[in-house]
Amino acid sequence: MKTLNVKKLLPVAVFALAIAGAFASSPNGKATNVSAPEQGYINNPNPCSESIDCNNQGSEICTIEDTNQQVFGLNASGTTCNKVLYKLN
Repeated sequence: MKTLNVKKLLPVAVFALAIAGAFASSPNGKATNVSAPEQGYINNPNPCSESIDCNNQGSEICTIEDTNQQVFGLNASGTTCNKVLYKLN
């Protein structure tokens, strides 16, 4: 009789372990500090002109090497270029 109960409960236990494993291995939705390439623009002579590849994180400000002019990214609304960007590694 005890063997019959174990046979009935074993599939339930395996299913419960599978669900627990799925939740334990799923991402929690929080982004880690990962730098990503981002298009940068200079504001001279026209706002948001001449694009350059930069990063959205780093330690060294993204500039144009020839003129040492700072490069900016588009703001959240995409209307102006005032977001600080950093050099690609």
